[in-house]
Amino acid sequence: PPDFALNWQPFREAGGKCKRMPVMNLYDAVTRGEPWPVKAIWFAGRNFINQLPNVNRIVGDIFPNLELIVASDLFMTATARYADYVLPVASFLECTDFSVIRAFKHTYLALQQKAIEPLDECKTDFEIAVEIGRRLGFAEYFDRSEEQYIAEILDSPELKKDGVTLEKLRAGPIAAKPPEKRMRPGTPTGRIEFYVERLKPLGEELPVYREPLEGSRGEKAKTYPLTLLSTHRRHGMHSQMAKVPGLLKLDPGPVLQMNPADARARGVAEGEVVCVYNDRGKAKLKARLDRRIKPGVVNITQGWWPDQYIEGHHNELTHEIINQAQQLILEPNAAFCDTLVEVTKVHDKDS
Repeated sequence: PPDFALNWQPFREAGGKCKRMPVMNLYDAVTRGEPWPVKAIWFAGRNFINQLPNVNRIVGDIFPNLELIVASDLFMTATARYADYVLPVASFLECTDFSVIRAFKHTYLALQQKAIEPLDECKTDFEIAVEIGRRLGFAEYFDRSEEQYIAEILDSPELKKDGVTLEKLRAGPIAAKPPEKRMRPGTPTGRIEFYVERLKPLGEELPVYREPLEGSRGEKAKTYPLTLLSTHRRHGMHSQMAKVPGLLKLDPGPVLQMNPADARARGVAEGEVVCVYNDRGKAKLKARLDRRIKPGVVNITQGWWPDQYIEGHHNELTHEIINQAQQLILEPNAAFCDTLVEVTKVHDKDS
């Protein structure tokens, strides 16, 4: 929860008609109708193809089962290329918005005031949502301007007491004061729990070690002996800024980082093209030998777009298997680093 009180609930769940589903549950929702059927997806500010695991299942199984795909974005992303409709969105310089800026021990509230009107035929995410909401018959929930909604979000007793208003935010960011009452954990007891009753059916009511699904000691490691990591890039955030020319001078594109011992065992030299593969997919890219990488481990920094690879993509290699303990406690997430692969050198005739 945030460390200050914003009046989010009416804005996020107007009329109680909004249901939230964790993104990892979307796979089975589309293909099996569980926990409920999904027939259409609208991607807003999400490069799903680029950033979600097991891309080949998304493209070959999930997307074909959808009746409608819409993408609203600033760029023609890998995801937008699969959409039935692509809507050009205005940039942050062309819209009014509200920001919560967090840093170590500090939180600020800020009003983002547009510098110019949207160019060409672009619309803001807000305008798109309003127009769609009205056409779907929910006009009563889309009857205010951006600033009116921001004022509603700020309408809480705590912020009123601190004198935080829309008018004051127009003059600049305001530091949010910490709460007077200590935050309580969101557990049934309201305390940190070392014993979790909900995990008893899984035998994990107390802390217990579980082997990775694709661990180096498992049977699958006999075929795919290397653990693939997909760490964050230094010069970007997820799939953002992956094609900024200035940043590409510092980091030109995806490479496979591997220990020289693993490379030598496979006849791979610095800068040679390799194929990283498993039973889900493959990626072709250049090798970079690095003694800092542990033997038995390889790494591809994540966020690169498919067309920046020689072939494939690192998320062809990852899996979407859900950890049931996560499902019971909060929501599941992707285990991107629980991935086994093998690497072979690509000869000129194979590239």
